[in-house]
Amino acid sequence: MRPALKSLFLWIVLLVCMTATLAGQIPASFRVPVLGYVLDREIHAIRPVVGIPGNSRIGSPIDFGVPVSDVAFLGDQQYAVVVSPQEAEALFVDLEDPAHVQHIAGVSSSISSIRASADGTKAALYDSHSGQIFVVGGIPTALTVLRTIDVSLEGTGLTRFAITNDGMSALLAYRGEESDTLYTWEPTTGRRFVTGAARIADIAFVGADAVVTDSGSDQVLLIRGVRDQAAPALVADFRDGVNQPGAIAVSSRNEIYIGVAEAVLVMDATGHLLRRVPCGCTITTMTPLRDAALQLTDQLDRPLWVLDTRTDPERILFVPALSAEMRPAP
Repeated sequence: MRPALKSLFLWIVLLVCMTATLAGQIPASFRVPVLGYVLDREIHAIRPVVGIPGNSRIGSPIDFGVPVSDVAFLGDQQYAVVVSPQEAEALFVDLEDPAHVQHIAGVSSSISSIRASADGTKAALYDSHSGQIFVVGGIPTALTVLRTIDVSLEGTGLTRFAITNDGMSALLAYRGEESDTLYTWEPTTGRRFVTGAARIADIAFVGADAVVTDSGSDQVLLIRGVRDQAAPALVADFRDGVNQPGAIAVSSRNEIYIGVAEAVLVMDATGHLLRRVPCGCTITTMTPLRDAALQLTDQLDRPLWVLDTRTDPERILFVPALSAEMRPAP
């Protein structure tokens, strides 16, 4: 064999050996990154958003063996609380291991809405039939109902609510005929009136305080010291670009994100307006995803708009709409 051919042969053998060695080092459990999960209301199933911010797509539905009518994704996006019409009790599921499904003992599946604490360690499930909120802790291995809150109030209906990370305090928004009312709830004092508002769109805890959006008056309120004085203060209104305020999200750094008409307002923990991020979309949700992203819309037959909060300033991205091929045949 000529020296040149012999040298080429040796290089090929070496390359093959290196490839085989590297392949053996890749773990069998290697998975494509998942940005988060979304509820496909048309087929009553949860789908993963596969990829990273700016380069992702909606994946195939996850099979839990039952249809899903409502879901709350917890902070780490690995677990979720699920309601199914085929189950007598609410369910706790592992999104990365669909076979791992737990029943939440004592919590009926007739749940109207679900909210998670900011850190994802607690879940609050509201049953409008019984007028109760079930606060669930022990996530993910020792699920238990920590307490049951009686939220029935004659002449009104509960529309929004939020709980603290320790599950010890709650904020309750009620819809009246002409206006809304906001209450705090504590185990020792029960329900206490805080303030009235035209139409409370959303509420969220920000450390010891809370933020409230009033879509009826185009206002944002900060409730200072929820467990103590619970003093409401106006921090932004139409003069600050507050137009049809709705969903709220709070980052791990206590930055406040508020969805308004075709934009996201960014505030600090004191309610000071930092900037406005144009969206060009109708914001319907503020659901946390992985990689510090926020889901802004929830119609899967249209592009899914996402706020990437890792950049300064934040940027608006989108996930392509679910293709016709990904939809079940009629």
